[in-house]
Amino acid sequence: MDLFLLFIALSVSLTTITAHQESNSLKDLLSSGKSNRATNAACSDISGNWYNQHGSEIIFTPGAKSSLSGTFASTVSLYKNKRPTADPVNGKLVGYLQRDGSFGFAVIWDNASNQTTAYSGNCYPDENGEILIAAWHLAEKQHSIGDAWKGFRSGQDIFTRRKRLHHFS
Repeated sequence: MDLFLLFIALSVSLTTITAHQESNSLKDLLSSGKSNRATNAACSDISGNWYNQHGSEIIFTPGAKSSLSGTFASTVSLYKNKRPTADPVNGKLVGYLQRDGSFGFAVIWDNASNQTTAYSGNCYPDENGEILIAAWHLAEKQHSIGDAWKGFRSGQDIFTRRKRLHHFS
């Protein structure tokens, strides 16, 4: 559990940094003028299926006291090429959802025992329901402490409840 909390803390820090690097289109998407009350109502339950811009799928299952569990099927390789793949990399997730729609979770990958990814983000209402915007931080154990710096990657995903069609080559 301590490792989980560490990853969530790192991920929250990355979300703050990433917030300053948002593109204009993302800022336009989020500046819909909806109140916090609308955000709270629309985003109080994020259970179910969510899909990101790469076609990866998260299935959130709500638990007691705002906890989340579920599965993550990533269509992006966790390895060097980072290209979408038709065979997803699967993982189990555990995390928490706050009443205001902010959330954090960590994924332990089944196919890559030396990698863990932490996500933190926020839920926003949009004209089609809700949208999740999250920063992620992947940590991969390296063979030596001198190479530890090579084991970290960060990014951002946008999840919707609508599955998107993707072509894999």
